[in-house]
Amino acid sequence: MISELPPAADLSLQHVIENSLAIIEREPFAEERRRQVLTSLTEILDQASKGSQVVQSNMLAFGAEEQPAFERFAMLFHYLQPVAADVPALLERAKANLEELRDHHGQSDQERAETLHVLRLLLQAVLTDRCLKPLVSPREYVFS
Repeated sequence: MISELPPAADLSLQHVIENSLAIIEREPFAEERRRQVLTSLTEILDQASKGSQVVQSNMLAFGAEEQPAFERFAMLFHYLQPVAADVPALLERAKANLEELRDHHGQSDQERAETLHVLRLLLQAVLTDRCLKPLVSPREYVFS
């Protein structure tokens, strides 16, 4: 389930990242909830990966079905670009690590640490983005 809200207003993105961090840190989760959280985050990263392919293929025009993927990649690239040299590769590795975790395959400590690092960066960026987003102007009502 991928939200259509702008990233700063997307609380579901924040909660999926927070829950994924908790799962990776081995906090107890019901199996169904665990799978749902990891599947949701994997879908987000998969969509960003497709957006990355659109960017890398230098397509000036892309179909409407590719626009959400492009927007998701643009958001994650914006968040990770200042701290990561190769954002598409970083997202691909994180996605692969999350798929392994979701399917109960063992993870090395290095894979686990890398995934934790990426998710913490994303969470911090989402929270910072939300804090820096201007508030909506109050509405003025005039009664006659």
